[in-house]
Amino acid sequence: MRIAFALLLALLLTPVQAAETVFNYDGFYARLKKSEQAKYANITLAFYLQQSGSGQSCQAERALITTDISSEPLTIASNGELVLPYSELLNSRKALIRIVQPSGAVACDLNFRLRSRLPLDSSIEIKQLLVLRQQLNDLLRDLAGLGRYFLPDMTGVTVVFDAPAELKSSAPDFKKRVSCTAERCHIDLQGLIATEDASATSESKDGAALSGSAALDDDVALRSDAALSGDAGVLVFSKAPLHLVPFLATSH
Repeated sequence: MRIAFALLLALLLTPVQAAETVFNYDGFYARLKKSEQAKYANITLAFYLQQSGSGQSCQAERALITTDISSEPLTIASNGELVLPYSELLNSRKALIRIVQPSGAVACDLNFRLRSRLPLDSSIEIKQLLVLRQQLNDLLRDLAGLGRYFLPDMTGVTVVFDAPAELKSSAPDFKKRVSCTAERCHIDLQGLIATEDASATSESKDGAALSGSAALDDDVALRSDAALSGDAGVLVFSKAPLHLVPFLATSH
């Protein structure tokens, strides 16, 4: 009996071994260096922890970024987003990203997505969507390098909510461009072009923008078959979205 009790006590006191997944920081820094340019001021590169091979949420107890002389905790949001610093010093010190997981947990992958940087209101101007689409399109192709020639067209944007939402009001001829399912609303922006002042942003044959993106507070005009202005140029949703992401021709 005493032996059994001693064995049970030993099992209770034995620490559970934690698994660790390690990534080199330099590859993520190279992507951040592109996304942090001023011309992409309204969008960001977000990194998410997901189970290898499944895309499901990854079990992680904590995350650290370490060098030979330092160790700092990283924030993991409830949706699995890992907040990475943009630091030339960490890159030069060959920093490592360490994900500490429970024993037996499926290894984590660290994937990136493009999204809007700041929170959006429930009322969104179409010209704001066009500028965000322009920046998302430019950065996606910048990150893809030569692979940009094989990317599908970015036909619009997807507005993401934390719960099911719907479009409450818009211009009658624009309503058909919006399709909402559960927590996502897809907005077709084909044929609409954001322009800064009187100088239009043109697009090359492969879809890559030839001129710089306009800032959201610039005087951005719309060119389309029917000009949209005033209330006609605003989409009103049932709630404020979390963020906005690209919608590609092959998106589901």
